[in-house]
Amino acid sequence: MTDRSDNSYPSDICLMLRAHAEQLWLASQVMPVLSQIEAPGSTSEDEIGAALAYLEVTWIDAASRAAETDAALATLLASDAKCERPFHTEALHYQVAVKALREGLAPKIAALITPAGEGMREDPYMPPFETITYAGADGAPLRPAVALHAFRRRPARR
Repeated sequence: MTDRSDNSYPSDICLMLRAHAEQLWLASQVMPVLSQIEAPGSTSEDEIGAALAYLEVTWIDAASRAAETDAALATLLASDAKCERPFHTEALHYQVAVKALREGLAPKIAALITPAGEGMREDPYMPPFETITYAGADGAPLRPAVALHAFRRRPARR
């Protein structure tokens, strides 16, 4: 995999791009395979092994994208203590929503790719991440659904 850590984008734009790439990967590669595996009768017993292997590979790639998103978040938080970037809040809202999607998929995928007899355990492919609570303009914590809704419905800046 190529090293994409050196970039010339401002930290808020970088976070938005990383979060978008992660969201797109989860929605276009991971979720369709997961839905196919979970749907009763949609995958034959002969195909289930290949589908689970493909799910595991796409989840490993998703973990790599998640690590890049988390690194972009850390860069934004380290460099913008005063929130002076034009898209600082929007980038944080988008990251919160994508993280909620990631965290919603993790237990389902871990249950499918965990070997029998080991029981539920922390997903080995997701990097450990720290829980960060973001506050909105009124100081109240942002909820993921609200954050995604606020990001999508925000009027264009002039």
